[in-house]
Amino acid sequence: AIADTFNSQAVANTLWSLSVLDCFSCCERLVHLLCVAVLPGTGISGAQAFQLHQVFLSCTSTMDRMSFEARGMKALRESIADRCKASFQSEAAMSHSSLLQQRVARELRAMGLEVLEEVIDPASGYSLDIVLGKGGPGTPAYAARARGLWAVEVDGPSHFLKGTVKPKGHTRLKRRLLTQLGCALVSIPYTEVEVLGKRSDAMQQYLRAKLGLEREVRAEVERELEHELEPGPGLPVDGQGGGGKSGLRVSPPEERASLEGERGQQHASQGWRMEGERR
Repeated sequence: AIADTFNSQAVANTLWSLSVLDCFSCCERLVHLLCVAVLPGTGISGAQAFQLHQVFLSCTSTMDRMSFEARGMKALRESIADRCKASFQSEAAMSHSSLLQQRVARELRAMGLEVLEEVIDPASGYSLDIVLGKGGPGTPAYAARARGLWAVEVDGPSHFLKGTVKPKGHTRLKRRLLTQLGCALVSIPYTEVEVLGKRSDAMQQYLRAKLGLEREVRAEVERELEHELEPGPGLPVDGQGGGGKSGLRVSPPEERASLEGERGQQHASQGWRMEGERR
């Protein structure tokens, strides 16, 4: 078998590639043979441990359902998982913020959000560029996340294939694993930020859209407008006579426009001032 000729680096490379492609379930026999090949010595380098930690994360959700053929993966994880995670977290702790990340963090703070940078996620060991505090505004989709972790990844050129906007394997894998672990992840590609120029207002409008904050404002306005259509005491509707069983009060168009404008201004001036309230 070819797997028997693989050294530990070849095994780590192959397993990591399978993780990126998310295809463990269709090649469990190969996974087993690769793991058995590296098990006897388990003498792995730091780079290999870095890769294998991501492999273990990738197959965690399917580990219990793996067939007998994949038992080698279970044995390998039990043997070196702790060592691999420690190596991964040590490498992640050396991450530093880019100028683009610093700009994004600065604008998020100006919007009134609580911002933490270069945070190590204890569940995955990944370093997160930006984590937004629990007190920050968010859509119901974010609030419903299992861990309530709201993260922003600022992706520079090194995250994409040269000359394209297609993410590289390590970026694809990180996004998928963090999402599977319950993180509400928002990606900020450098290509989208470059077109905004240096205008702070343009950047903040872009960030609100990416974070779903504009949708939240619109949803609240729509809910309040719906309440305007409520049962009334037999009031006329559309010029018809009153006295009906379920007379409705229908707001005129100018009143609806006024309400929408007021709610938008209220969110703009009050919705993002969390830091001011803490002072």
